Amino acid sequence: MRRRKECNQNAEKTFTTTDLDDALKKYTDSKFSFPFARLAIGVSKRVAERKLVEHLIGLNVTLAPLEIEVWDQDALSRMLRSHPQIVTEFFGPATASRFCGEHTVIAVEIAGTDAVATADVVMPRGRLRQSVDTKS
Repeated sequence: MRRRKECNQNAEKTFTTTDLDDALKKYTDSKFSFPFARLAIGVSKRVAERKLVEHLIGLNVTLAPLEIEVWDQDALSRMLRSHPQIVTEFFGPATASRFCGEHTVIAVEIAGTDAVATADVVMPRGRLRQSVDTKS
C-alpha cells in the first residue's frame, strides 16, 4: 500500500505531454489583441521525460514562428534565485531570505498616473511634453 502511494506522489511531480497539450489549448482557445512570438509555460513540476521534450520540439516545428518554452521547477528556481524582490513579493521576506540568501531590496519609486499633469503645472507650459516628444 505504501509503495503505491509513493509511486503516485512521484507521478504527480512530473509535467506530462498531456499537461503541455492542455496548457497549449488554453492559449489557442483564448483571444488576444496582439500576436505572440513566444509562449513560456511555467510549471512547479520537473520536466525530465524524453517523450515530453520530443513533443515540445515537434510543437515548436509545427507552430513556428511561435516559440514554446516550458519553465520547470529547476528553471524557475535558477531564474528567481537572483531576484529576491520578486520572491519577496509572491512568497514573503522569510522565503526570499532562505531561497535567495541574504539580500537588500532597494525600493524603486514609480511616478503616479498624474505625473505628467503635475509636471505641466510645475514646469513651464509644454516643456515636458516637448522633451518627451523629442525622445520618442
